[in-house]
Amino acid sequence: MKNTSEKKIRIFILALLAGIYLYYFPVQRAMAETAVFEYMHLQQVDFSRIESRQAKKDWTQNGHYIYVTYKNDPGRIYQYHYKKNGSVYLIIYNSQWRSIDGMYNEPPATYPRLDE
Repeated sequence: MKNTSEKKIRIFILALLAGIYLYYFPVQRAMAETAVFEYMHLQQVDFSRIESRQAKKDWTQNGHYIYVTYKNDPGRIYQYHYKKNGSVYLIIYNSQWRSIDGMYNEPPATYPRLDE
């Protein structure tokens, strides 16, 4: 009888760990991808103009960063930050990783931030 209950506890713990893993990695990443896609759609992004795209997990705020560069906006890096609460925040950097907000010598972004 003891052996059966130990197996059930082990199976429960493994299922719990698998569920946590699935939520924190593929499920949360899919949620981030969907939210950023919707944000980009509202920006009226021409998806055929995407040059590169890279996603990274943000462990400190439990979200994701998605970095995008566009062929029609060279020298710019668009950092879409998806937060756990479902919100997306965009910071646009120049090639020296300086935010273009408040930099008067930078031309306007092709895909500006939405009013947040």
